[in-house]
Amino acid sequence: MRFFSNKTATLSVSFLLLGTGFMLIENSVYQYVDNNGVLHESLFLPLSILCFALGLFFVASLLARQVIELFKSARAEES
Repeated sequence: MRFFSNKTATLSVSFLLLGTGFMLIENSVYQYVDNNGVLHESLFLPLSILCFALGLFFVASLLARQVIELFKSARAEES
């Protein structure tokens, strides 16, 4: 049996792990304010937020599909 046979679950876990990785990189990479008062930072923070959002979206869609299937099976048993 494969660990993740569901593509949505695989995508959600992948995006959540990728977001975590980007956040760890963001905390270890340079961030500073130069002499002109301009903030210099990396692009990893927006990437981590995007990956977290996509991961949560896929988790929500997976849960919604499972709830819908549960209601459909309960309705089929009543008939």
